[in-house]
Amino acid sequence: MAATPHIYYMEQKPFVDTWIAEGTDGILYLVPAEPGGWLHRDTCQRCKEQLVPVSQTKAITIKWFVYGDVGVVTILTD
Repeated sequence: MAATPHIYYMEQKPFVDTWIAEGTDGILYLVPAEPGGWLHRDTCQRCKEQLVPVSQTKAITIKWFVYGDVGVVTILTD
């Protein structure tokens, strides 16, 4: 089975075109839902318990789409 990136959304999604992703540094980030969005991320002050994980298949696609594997800090995958 493939590893799953730590990408989330909120049930009452106030951030319409934004994903929430956990970085390899343990910080949650708001990631614009656009190509290369990871490069324009901002820190997120939400508690992880308030978030709903994205399905594995969708999370893998999102990580690829937002370039979540680029840089010193990347989207955490397990």
